[in-house]
Amino acid sequence: MLELSANIEYMYTDRDFVDRIDAVAELDVPAFEFGVWLERDVPSIRERAKRHRLTVANISVDPKISLLDADESAALARAVRATCDTARQFGCTQLGLLVEEVKLEPGRPWFDYQRSDRQRDERRRQRDNIVRALKSVAPVAEGEGMLLLIECLNTLVDHADYFIASWKEGVSIAREVDSPAVGLTFDAYHHQVNEGNLISSLRQDIDLIHHIHIADVPGRHEPGTGEINYLNLLRAAKQAGYDGYLGLECVPTKEDVGAALAPIRQIVDQVNREE
Repeated sequence: MLELSANIEYMYTDRDFVDRIDAVAELDVPAFEFGVWLERDVPSIRERAKRHRLTVANISVDPKISLLDADESAALARAVRATCDTARQFGCTQLGLLVEEVKLEPGRPWFDYQRSDRQRDERRRQRDNIVRALKSVAPVAEGEGMLLLIECLNTLVDHADYFIASWKEGVSIAREVDSPAVGLTFDAYHHQVNEGNLISSLRQDIDLIHHIHIADVPGRHEPGTGEINYLNLLRAAKQAGYDGYLGLECVPTKEDVGAALAPIRQIVDQVNREE
């Protein structure tokens, strides 16, 4: 069954962070998620989630730890362990893991890093470091009963230097790591901006997809405001076997968030009713 999860990094930003959980409860969705837990009031988040009987669907490992740098493997292992400890307090089992920016020649899109031997060699070295880093921490996550989910981000609007912009490259990295504790978040917004072909990508690699983020293009607003056909996309996800959370990682266009989310809730309800 598909379930909605409200990302409180993007919603109710006029409220104190913990108070956003109260607003999610008023939306009558079963879960919420957010990014980095460091410097957040973890006990208050835990108490508020328990009070409202809400699930925490996803939190993130410290993005300052580099997967591109072979010298940071020990720091990454510590960060994963610490995030596992925090996630356990929330009953959360999915940890987002960003790869970081390339930092070779800032401001150039990912496809420009194929133009010279030096650039190609650097990207190969960095990719190898990502695979080694993920292999080193996969046993930690597996032992804790957690999933590490890497994510492809767009480089055309939001993240010009992010390393894994190509969905195929993200898939190839996850398959090379070859661990049940390492998978992918499928972000429909980023995927549409970068390359489109949403349904085919999702169907082909559904075995690696453990979380889905949804927002519309352009603008990263709520589904129904842009060009993505979410009825067809979510129907395809469910038919392919996806049975999990849909993270609403979007900026609502209306002050009444419930009204803004009504169309996607209707779509999710319809897809869940279908055989």
